Amino acid sequence: MCVRVWIGALAAVLMLCGAGLSRVEAACGDVPRALIVLDRSASMSSAAGSQSKWASATNAINTLTTSFAGRIDFGLMLFPGTASLCAAGSLSVGCGSTTQAAIANAMAATFPQNNTPLGHTLGLAQSYLSTLGTSKPRYVIVVTDGEETCGGDPVSAAQTLAAAGIKTYVVGFGAGVDPVALTALAAAGQTGSYYQADNLAQLDAALKQIAAQLSCCGNGVLDPGEGCDPGLPAGAPGACPKNCDDNDACTQDTIVGGACNLTCNHVTITQPAGGDGCCPPGQTSLTDSDCQPVCGNGVVEAGELCDVAIAAGQPGACPQSCTDNDVCTRDTLAGSGCSATCTHTRITQAAAGDGCCPPGASAATDSDCPAACGNGVVDPGESCDSGIAAGQPGACPTSCDDNDPCTHDVLHAAPCFTKCTHSAITQAVDGDGCCPAGADSFSDSDCGAVCGNGVLDKGETCDEKIPAGQPGACPQSCQPKDSCSTATPSGSGCQRKCVEAPIAPNKTQKDGCCPTGLTDADDADCLPPCTPDKSTDCVNLCAEVTCPDGQFCKLGHCVPWPAGTNPQSEKDPRDADGFYAPDEGCSCSTSSAGARGWPVLLLLLALLATVRRRR
Repeated sequence: MCVRVWIGALAAVLMLCGAGLSRVEAACGDVPRALIVLDRSASMSSAAGSQSKWASATNAINTLTTSFAGRIDFGLMLFPGTASLCAAGSLSVGCGSTTQAAIANAMAATFPQNNTPLGHTLGLAQSYLSTLGTSKPRYVIVVTDGEETCGGDPVSAAQTLAAAGIKTYVVGFGAGVDPVALTALAAAGQTGSYYQADNLAQLDAALKQIAAQLSCCGNGVLDPGEGCDPGLPAGAPGACPKNCDDNDACTQDTIVGGACNLTCNHVTITQPAGGDGCCPPGQTSLTDSDCQPVCGNGVVEAGELCDVAIAAGQPGACPQSCTDNDVCTRDTLAGSGCSATCTHTRITQAAAGDGCCPPGASAATDSDCPAACGNGVVDPGESCDSGIAAGQPGACPTSCDDNDPCTHDVLHAAPCFTKCTHSAITQAVDGDGCCPAGADSFSDSDCGAVCGNGVLDKGETCDEKIPAGQPGACPQSCQPKDSCSTATPSGSGCQRKCVEAPIAPNKTQKDGCCPTGLTDADDADCLPPCTPDKSTDCVNLCAEVTCPDGQFCKLGHCVPWPAGTNPQSEKDPRDADGFYAPDEGCSCSTSSAGARGWPVLLLLLALLATVRRRR
């Protein structure tokens, strides 16, 4: 079989040399589809550099699908299959625009094994790609470290693909490949010669070079269907944006889209977030540290004594007049705007006609002082008399405490005119024992939580007076967030809340819930676990699992590759442990078949001649 492959390959190369080599250029337009046909035969477990060829191949393909995401619709076909030594490969991931993760998961969940049925696998690739139609360009990218070992005809399969308008690119990985056979395969696929790669870096470069030919994105030209091209220099017309900063701290600047359709998106910031440099509309320095105090925004901020936009009589309003109705104080309005404040200076000097009789003054020194203060009688013009014993009617007060923490109690002392004034406290001040009107537990520590006041106070989980459906409303019933949980009410009054609890797995009875990460072995509602060649209608326990070189993901766990997966010989296909022993993916030469094949043929002829002489 190997002799036939080599002769066919040699003939194809001779034809190619007569026609001349050429590279295929992309036809710019729709995003192309590229099916990666990856060799996972047993020989891929051998080393190429510091790691196995399989580990290098999976790393390079993951890099390729990520780098060209949005520019090429990638799919994956692995060969050989696992059913037998020469089972043809199967489609692991269909071609699509967001297949990077699915391709990575499919490669992580398998390992090198069995022989190399390349021809049969290319036939399956042609069957699959033909179902996609011709609306987008279609390509096959073969990555292999050996040659056909299962009697197939890769060159004929590539010619069939080409006849269907599907070109085949070929990458030979490792020093043991046959250049003649692989060049013949690439020529049949109408892509010139194959790409040689001996290590991970060379494999990366080869795959990226092929992808660049398939995709127009990045060619430095703004082609039809492209919004930009990353190959154009920054600032040039049609260049893709690399930085969307509009120098406006109040916009979130992001690059959206993919590949050659990148654009800048600027979203206005509306929520306060200290330290982002933005003061959103409607915010103040009390809600966002990036906002500067603004006089006239209706809020008393740091550095302000009041705010001119607060209505007169409300807490924080700027004073318009400072009269305290005390004739023995000089009332002065100091400052302006949001720095306006009142000062009240006690009159200590006698001055006739000002209505005040200061301490120590008398009718002889100040006409405003009563003539008979201290005679034990409250005379006209007196509010009390110092000659009346404390506690008796008409006695002058010595203390003004009215036992109301929400009043300012002031003793205005003057001979026979001593009186108390009690003004309501309107400013919220922590620790003064008063909870003024309009304050709550958030603005004043002296205000306790009040269940039913329509406000979600500190310590409450809800408030009964908040209408249903509004933030802070007490739940009337509890609904679970999904079919895998239950929700039950807990607490009462303004402490009511819904408590979520997960539903336990049930192996025998379906309840509509399959807990995350479980299979049908754990819960009757779950699907069975995925196998290496099955990716639909099952639970992929290997998603997001990355295994080290020499191991593969099996049912969510990294396990070593089996001891061997290829027959040592046709007569003894398995070793003592029941595993196939590796044979490098081919039972004959992979680099210079002509030089090593002829001695074997001569040896067989000599043996035949010896048998005839004995007869």
